[in-house]
Amino acid sequence: LWRNTTGGGTFNNITDGQGFGPPGVPIGIHVDQHAFAFDPNNPDIVWAGNDGGVYRSLNGGNTWEHRNRDLQTLQYTAIAVHPTREAVMLGGTQDNGTHRYAGHPAWKFMDGGDGGFAQIDPQTPTRMYHGQTNNTFYRSDDAGETWDKKTGLITGFGEFYPPFELDPGDSNVCYFGNTNLWHSPNNADGWDSVTTDLIGNITAIAVDPSDSTKVYVGTTEGH
Repeated sequence: LWRNTTGGGTFNNITDGQGFGPPGVPIGIHVDQHAFAFDPNNPDIVWAGNDGGVYRSLNGGNTWEHRNRDLQTLQYTAIAVHPTREAVMLGGTQDNGTHRYAGHPAWKFMDGGDGGFAQIDPQTPTRMYHGQTNNTFYRSDDAGETWDKKTGLITGFGEFYPPFELDPGDSNVCYFGNTNLWHSPNNADGWDSVTTDLIGNITAIAVDPSDSTKVYVGTTEGH
């Protein structure tokens, strides 16, 4: 969010915090602004709507505070459920990070940015995966406490939130989709391309549970 106080010329960034400070606590105003409005009775009071909800400034944008109490501001893009503990889940949210639920009233913030796909390894549930945008995704081997980037040699372009799937017969085997279908035999440590460029970007992947040599994909072009 930018401000100019002279009617033209240089605009100054008044987003007085970007990213995250303590885990899950935004610094200043959230990123990605969609709307703002001035109080008709006091121009120093400014309201902003963004991917983090509703924010208010009482001093013309110098500082901000969220006004999200009782508002449901998160949009989950994916949810993964623990194979044996139904109270444990991992979820990715649009521009509000990836969160883990463990049965408590609040979800725990695990990683920042956009949260795309989420997967929990059914054979080794402490191994979790989450995507961000494009070809960026991560694996955790300690139930989400730390994350390692696992994009590896994957190249090409895909959807904003590309798909990622585990083989239901062998969860060490992973698939990732963009313009190509990518395959990993070793928990996303290494990747090879299964296809050449397809018609459209891959939006869905399914592995035949009775025959893992059969993998189905759907694309943006309806194939």
